[in-house]
Amino acid sequence: MIKMKNFSFKDARELIKDFQIEKIAFLTPEKSVIFIFCANGIEELQKVGRFFRENTKTQVVGCTTAGNIFNSKLYEEGIVVSILEIEEGVISLAYADEKDDYLNGKIVASSFSKLLNENETALLILLTDGTYTEGEEVLRGIFEVSNNFSVVGGKAGNKNILSETAVLINDKVTTHGTVGVLLKEKDVKYKPDFLFDWKEIGREYLVTKSRKNRVFSINHLPAVEFYRKYLGNEVAKELPVTGIEYPLIFREKNIPIARACIKKHKDGSLSFSGNVPEGTKVRLGCGSLRDKDKYLSKFHELASSFHCFFIFSCTARKTFLGDIVKEELKVFNVPNCGFFTFGEYFSKYLLNETLTVVGLGDRKKEEKEIGEKKEEEKKKGILHSLTHLIAEISKEYDQLKDAINNSGFGLLILNEVKGKRVCVFASESLKEILGYDSEDFILGKVNYSIIHPADRNKIKMMRDKLINSKVASTRIDYRIILPNQEQRWIRSYVKVIEKGKEVILSFEDITDKKVSEERRFST
Repeated sequence: MIKMKNFSFKDARELIKDFQIEKIAFLTPEKSVIFIFCANGIEELQKVGRFFRENTKTQVVGCTTAGNIFNSKLYEEGIVVSILEIEEGVISLAYADEKDDYLNGKIVASSFSKLLNENETALLILLTDGTYTEGEEVLRGIFEVSNNFSVVGGKAGNKNILSETAVLINDKVTTHGTVGVLLKEKDVKYKPDFLFDWKEIGREYLVTKSRKNRVFSINHLPAVEFYRKYLGNEVAKELPVTGIEYPLIFREKNIPIARACIKKHKDGSLSFSGNVPEGTKVRLGCGSLRDKDKYLSKFHELASSFHCFFIFSCTARKTFLGDIVKEELKVFNVPNCGFFTFGEYFSKYLLNETLTVVGLGDRKKEEKEIGEKKEEEKKKGILHSLTHLIAEISKEYDQLKDAINNSGFGLLILNEVKGKRVCVFASESLKEILGYDSEDFILGKVNYSIIHPADRNKIKMMRDKLINSKVASTRIDYRIILPNQEQRWIRSYVKVIEKGKEVILSFEDITDKKVSEERRFST
């Protein structure tokens, strides 16, 4: 049997004065753990950790937060104490505070892997600081050691995004560290899940220059200018505050990964809440209520199958969704606790702007079959209508993209950026025609060297005419050299828009036509 008992206090002083320590004196240390979620800052977290360590032998973990969750209620301030106890098996803790986050992940995972048999799986509740730790590196270290962990958890928060955060293990507090709590699957039934309320809008864009979580350019536009072009001057001016509402979104194995802007730099680059690798295809996101009832029904079913829940909700949800956050917490009608994070851990991914949960139950209890339910989609006012329109626009864009890729033609669009003409769109069909991936064109890896030496002068003459706007459109046949050194005849149609600021080029493979013509002339 698994039990969760939750307590809420205004501050450390009230907790130390009113908490009846004798009520937990009977706890078996290896079968229990005390979680502390503190929205009152690092000093209060340390006081509470010291109090429990001095008065009980029970293991203690915790972190600072950007708000607490206590039995389905939201608290902007205060301290939540949650006591988790199991009858079967043990609860294990691990901790690392090296400067290298990858190493921290490996240390925690190595400590736990010694406790597991070769094919044994376990839940790893992961807490890290939210200021300095690179969550992706911690996860990389964990899964380098073993794939037998189901990871769920959060990055510590703070009411002020510029203030330091911290994690706690027993009476030790650190502003840069990783804490793990392990529950074996043979001892506890568990189910992680998440809810994401941001809708991808518009077309895909390519991150053309980035370093870890700092993005310098998207489709060759400085990151700030990218936001200004597509979302307007007001949104760009108010970054990073507006970055919460309009994150970048990309997908890994169909899991939406959102990255909210957290800092604007003088050089026009932006720092985000997680890494955005160079070459990643991203879309802009917009807060959405679409399908919320459908997703929440899933959590209703989860709540009926488990004894208790840990809840990790991104602090951005409070900012954007407001009272709706309070509504979604009411779904969990069993004991639950958690906090508002600076990032959520789910499986091998660091997420942002999600509601991430894990249900815990008795392994011996027969799991209930979750049937599929059809729920009529409710109208959610103007925002619902807007996000529906956005979804349809995105759908039409995907249909157009598929039509281009299946047409037998390749398409490039060049724009002028700071006096330099760069590729901002390349169809996937170019791979079959020209032999290079679409990303290679956008990243500037493909140049005139692919044109046959005998045809380069002809191409340059055509380019000069276009630059001088002497022609609005033209057609030209020429040869290219593929990466495998094969030669191919290409026919391009070129159209100039806005006096050369935008150039559209299409590509068609006419090799067979040229070969037939040569044979006809030779006979």
